[in-house]
Amino acid sequence: MYSIAYVSNNKIFLNKDGKNTELSCGRIDSYKETLAQIRRRNEWKTSGTGAQFMGTALPQTDESDIYAEIGGIGISGDRLIYGVRLDESGSIYSRSLDPGDNSENLIISGKDIFPGRIDCFNGKAAVSCGENSSEKHIAVYDISGSGCHEYTDGDSIEEAPSFDGEDRIYFSTAGYARDQSGAIAAVQNKSVVCLDTKRLAMDEILSDEKYDFLCPISDGKGGIYCIRQKAGGEKQNEGSSIFMDIILIPYRIFRALFGMLNFFSKAFGGEALKSGGDSKAKQKSEKEMFIEGNLINAEKNLKDAEKNGEKHPGFMSAERVLIHMNLDGNYDIIRKGVLDYALLSDGNIAVSNGRFIIISDEKGGEISAFKADSALYLKEVI
Repeated sequence: MYSIAYVSNNKIFLNKDGKNTELSCGRIDSYKETLAQIRRRNEWKTSGTGAQFMGTALPQTDESDIYAEIGGIGISGDRLIYGVRLDESGSIYSRSLDPGDNSENLIISGKDIFPGRIDCFNGKAAVSCGENSSEKHIAVYDISGSGCHEYTDGDSIEEAPSFDGEDRIYFSTAGYARDQSGAIAAVQNKSVVCLDTKRLAMDEILSDEKYDFLCPISDGKGGIYCIRQKAGGEKQNEGSSIFMDIILIPYRIFRALFGMLNFFSKAFGGEALKSGGDSKAKQKSEKEMFIEGNLINAEKNLKDAEKNGEKHPGFMSAERVLIHMNLDGNYDIIRKGVLDYALLSDGNIAVSNGRFIIISDEKGGEISAFKADSALYLKEVI
């Protein structure tokens, strides 16, 4: 049996011998509680008939309005390394893999730390981080908190670093094209590169104008595994998107005006203009999901997987596949419908399809599976 750590619904879990245990993230818990206490102290100013009379009433917020997210996880010995994003700042922490020991150690924090995927090796953590989700670059931190080295920069995004020994790091990268105002007008397809930290040189390993290549991991024999999807993921092509934007302009203007009137109706009248609550939002979340910046047509993908007779159907498109590239540069498709994956110490592979984590052999054949909704950042604990 295996021990696999992963993130599901913004919580960290350790599945050991088929049993799930949550590893608490104290920083997020304390942050939410602090904001909740502030809200409770001040809610007399913004709720109730007195606030409506004074004109200071505001719609009440709940926990879902607080931006607090797990940015990525890594394993270093008996420690869990994880990134945390809290509104305008980010941090990287470590904690014990023992569920009963909830003490945390801060490695680094700051407004320019917006951590993404993490990989650890020999007391160091390679992290994709930056000021926001579109400005990520590769940095290596000493887990002891004693130092940091930033290896990439420029008008590009680098993600999903993975160590290949002490001096080599694989990651995916894409450049930006900007318009005259400086806004991002287009994003290059994502390719895989290898950084030699001794030579301070990068070599392109895998690129194709039709595809994005994500989450590369060395196989230890000169080849790599990675996820391949069509360039840009499941989103519409640019021409179709622009055309639809033009068609929907009147509807979006009306929706914005109605939203503003609805806000004032709730704030000063205590009652919304529309009924039914958030049923529309809930319905949309069931059909579509955002996963690491990708819009996923979850309902359609699940139905397609069920039609294909998959034993453990998932939410991911069959076009998002796990591949293995050999030394000769040719690659094979290992498994379809892959959200995330991890290479296991015995040569098998743990694969998340959005609903399950499936243990597969090196050819993609199923060995076992367990339920894990939207599981990301899979790591084996040895």
